Amino acid sequence: MSMGRAELRCQTLKKEERKKWVTLNVDVLIAIKDADAIAVWVRLWSCPDGWKIYDSWLKKELNLGDVRLKKAKRRLRGLGLWVQTRRKDEKTGKFMGSEVLLREEIITEPSENPQVEKAPPVEK
Repeated sequence: MSMGRAELRCQTLKKEERKKWVTLNVDVLIAIKDADAIAVWVRLWSCPDGWKIYDSWLKKELNLGDVRLKKAKRRLRGLGLWVQTRRKDEKTGKFMGSEVLLREEIITEPSENPQVEKAPPVEK
């Protein structure tokens, strides 16, 4: 069975600890700093585990454009609040979308620019 393009872009939501309510930690909100990232994080906490996340749905739901959504997701990943892993079919070895683990607590120290830095060149 072949998967469509939309299915490959789909992300399945999984929360670190499933609760029926969420208490927002003020320190986490202050560390996020970006209103769009806060909106994405809070909106996803209101969704059940196993929820299919599509960028198009998030953009429509939160009235965000491509750049603002990418920036918000990058900020959440940089703080360890959004951990994305790719799912692979054991039999065929093909990728089958990805899974997003949403966390309540910051795992990494916040930085002004959460992008991955390149390693310095090795001197010979």
